[in-house]
Amino acid sequence: MQIAKWTFPIAVILLFSYFLHGEETEIVQEKNPRTALFLGLTLPGSGQLYNGKWLKAAVYVSYDGYIAYKANDYHRLYKSYPFQIGFRDERNRYYWLLAAGWLAGAIDAYVDAHLSAFPKDSFSIIPENNGMKISISIIL
Repeated sequence: MQIAKWTFPIAVILLFSYFLHGEETEIVQEKNPRTALFLGLTLPGSGQLYNGKWLKAAVYVSYDGYIAYKANDYHRLYKSYPFQIGFRDERNRYYWLLAAGWLAGAIDAYVDAHLSAFPKDSFSIIPENNGMKISISIIL
């Protein structure tokens, strides 16, 4: 008789703890963030290629290629006319933009690699008649 007295409360506690915690899921990180960062610092767009983000890689390669072309163009003009300070300033500005774009691409690849194991269906933006609806689902 004593066993039956404690069976129901134990069953309720176990059932409640199962619904509270749900199934145990193991988080597996698909991409290595350090590898993505290293590749992004080595060659523009390669970190995005590692993460499988082909469009982002094309954008970063195009941006860095254009900025490098403009920096080289102003460098040639500055070498041809060394007393024109404006050419030197523009060249330096494009070099800074090139460094900023390269670094931004590497950081973006690093963050994308960290988010590679994030569930894709937990966040959605749905257009509605009177605006946008943002939906976030949390899996416990």
